[in-house]
Amino acid sequence: MYFNSVRKYVVTNTLESADWNNSSIISGDSDAIKAEIQKLKQQEGGDINVHGSGKLVQWLLANDLVDQVKLLVYPVVLGKGQMLFEDCTTATVSLVEAKDFGHGPVALIYVPVRG
Repeated sequence: MYFNSVRKYVVTNTLESADWNNSSIISGDSDAIKAEIQKLKQQEGGDINVHGSGKLVQWLLANDLVDQVKLLVYPVVLGKGQMLFEDCTTATVSLVEAKDFGHGPVALIYVPVRG
């Protein structure tokens, strides 16, 4: 499977090791984590994607480390759950692409507005 073979980074200050294939830990204080992610962004090899961590996405946005926000929106209303953007998360973004799959879900791509 593709996901098993690609390089993965786990941002954590609680885990000592990442046992999943091709996984590495990024840890430390906020400045150390930011510096490591900036180094990763300078490397060749394609996009860095975040899966399953709303808090990490919020932190990346707050630290201007996001180049695109890709959302897959499903027409389902839930009464509660973890929100991707908490009350304290702010970012100005511009829609650059929208794709309607014709049966409900919509893919949206936003880029941060800087300056």
